Amino acid sequence: MDDERAVVLPRRLDVATSADVRASLHAALDGGTGDLVIDLRDVEVVDAAGLGVLVGARRRAIDSGRAVVLLSTPLRVRRLLGATHLARLFVIDDGFGVATDPGEPDVLAGMGPVEPPAPPAPPVWGSGADVG
Repeated sequence: MDDERAVVLPRRLDVATSADVRASLHAALDGGTGDLVIDLRDVEVVDAAGLGVLVGARRRAIDSGRAVVLLSTPLRVRRLLGATHLARLFVIDDGFGVATDPGEPDVLAGMGPVEPPAPPAPPVWGSGADVG
């Protein structure tokens, strides 16, 4: 992955930074060719506005026949993308040359499928001595 052309995001990807990040991503899409590579290695905080910026950049990239590659995505951000079912929209590159392509099952380190809790066990009735 060529991170020379990657857009490096700030520590926070939230309502306070979303306008600037959006402008940077749009400029990269308008001025470049090939996939849009977004380096998330420094990102610590993401909110709904930040997720919206990523989804908007993806929509804009798809409209021009390009993909969005999320590079060096921290585990907490990968978990958020997985929990919101957005991970499947992006190519996620782990920084070691292994990428998860859109359409593949969401595989997040340390997170298996979520199972519903088991129903409570039925009460065990005693001999009646404990009934008052």
